[in-house]
Amino acid sequence: MIKLFEEEEAVVAATIAKFQLEAVFDKLISEEMDIFNSGMIYNDECSEEEWSGCDEIKISPWVLKFDSLSTETPARARIFIKPPTGTKTTLSFSLDFECTNNQAEYEELISLEILLELGSKQVKVMGDSQLVLRQLSGEYNCNSIALAPYFTVATQLLESFKET
Repeated sequence: MIKLFEEEEAVVAATIAKFQLEAVFDKLISEEMDIFNSGMIYNDECSEEEWSGCDEIKISPWVLKFDSLSTETPARARIFIKPPTGTKTTLSFSLDFECTNNQAEYEELISLEILLELGSKQVKVMGDSQLVLRQLSGEYNCNSIALAPYFTVATQLLESFKET
């Protein structure tokens, strides 16, 4: 008979437990696949009639508000982020290059990347630049060569979010 020290006994017991758990896990996965493959579980599209009368929960979108201070040198960009939980965050940063007010506004809008990284699916964008907002909504064309790259990036970022 082999005599094990307490530490060795604990390692052996943990190893045996691990193998037992893996065997149980493998069995569960196998059973789930059998059920799935048998057709007992399937993806079913539900009609509107089946969903009528059901309660729903509406999740508020994230809010991004931009407000630049391009009259200062260097220009300052400021964004306000409000997640559905309601806790507001303000981020402020300097733009270390000369830019117009509208370029500064677009710089702030590119911060939509932050919301994507935080997992936001919907966003409500607010700002003090009617030109930028109307260009992004399609109401105005973006005819400025200086704004075109910003417009392209902001449009691509907005397309990453769902419509509200």
